[in-house]
Amino acid sequence: KGEEAFPIACTHLGLSSADRRRQISSALAWLPQEPELILLGDFNAEADAPEIREVAGYLEDLQAKCGRSHEGTYSHRGRLVRIDYIFAGPAWRPLSCHPVPSKASDHRPVVAELVRAEAP
Repeated sequence: KGEEAFPIACTHLGLSSADRRRQISSALAWLPQEPELILLGDFNAEADAPEIREVAGYLEDLQAKCGRSHEGTYSHRGRLVRIDYIFAGPAWRPLSCHPVPSKASDHRPVVAELVRAEAP
């Protein structure tokens, strides 16, 4: 099999909701609207935040798709919250997606295993 390329982008959004909304709007405007797109990173917002809902309107939240949205990625005020995400276009089907322990960061990295989605 030959190699294939697909668009992938990583982000680290700001701390204020207003900053994050501007950053997401800007990113969604310039990112390629392709079914193979993967967008991941530290979004600094929980799943019910408007900026996360905006991304979820375009791309699928893979951790939620795998039934593991309750697993947090960052300790905030004594509780583990989910602020790190992997989103993907419809060309992908997640086999797994979950945070893993790490001593390299104060965040738990999110790891996903993906396969190409079957053509309809």
